[in-house]
Amino acid sequence: MTTVTSNTHAISINPASDEQIGHYAFESDAMLDRSLSRATAGFAGWKRTPVQQRAQLIIAMGQALRDDAENIAQMISREMGKPVTQARGEVEKCALLCDWYAAQGPAMLMAEATQVEHDKARIEYRPLGLFLR
Repeated sequence: MTTVTSNTHAISINPASDEQIGHYAFESDAMLDRSLSRATAGFAGWKRTPVQQRAQLIIAMGQALRDDAENIAQMISREMGKPVTQARGEVEKCALLCDWYAAQGPAMLMAEATQVEHDKARIEYRPLGLFLR
């Protein structure tokens, strides 16, 4: 995706055709603060969600990708200039990763017994919080 930016917005341009495909206004600092506050509040509940329930949500996410695969592939093609056949494969790869993590994730997150200095301990994997990119 090619973008042209200003202080107020970004414009997305299809690199294959130079067609303008999107115009996106930047959020204000206040809106970003509200969004971060909502995400932080949501995390409080998410970290208490049982792992199996989270796995079911990941399965649903994979199914949602499959249900809308053609639209997503077309969008990938427009935004990245990638051939649509490759974009379809990318969507399916993402759905397969959802399936894999839903199946394997719960076992990967189980507590592990470990030995420490003449005693026993456990390694536990817990949600730590939000991350920004």
